[in-house]
Amino acid sequence: MSKRQHSHLDGDLTGKRPRRAPKKHLYLVLDDWDTGFSIYKVDADTLQDTTCTSDVQFGFPDPPALRFPVPVRHLGMSFTAFGHSIFIATNPHCPQTPILVYDTEIAGITIGPSLPRSLLGGIDISVATGDKLYALTSRHDGE
Repeated sequence: MSKRQHSHLDGDLTGKRPRRAPKKHLYLVLDDWDTGFSIYKVDADTLQDTTCTSDVQFGFPDPPALRFPVPVRHLGMSFTAFGHSIFIATNPHCPQTPILVYDTEIAGITIGPSLPRSLLGGIDISVATGDKLYALTSRHDGE
């Protein structure tokens, strides 16, 4: 009887290839052009952990995943990430403006309701914990 070793059989006995872990990405929102914002999709595996700034390369993939012109100059936009969604308040000062939701898994945009009145004026800080999203804002209207 032969005592050959079959190292290629050590894996899954069903004949299926092992699944690879899904690739992770980092989404960066930058105000990198005169009239709006860009969202860049960066491969997390290409990021380097280095302390020497001369070794860091500051290039982003071109073109960006999305570009958003600011609808009202000098008011800005608010971006908040939660799960695989990026919520975009294109005009956080207007109660009629809907929220855009960019789904990073399907690279699609949907339109949601406008910001709640308590968040009008913009979101200063947002924190996702567990299955909830918390938003902090500052109000200057005497409330």
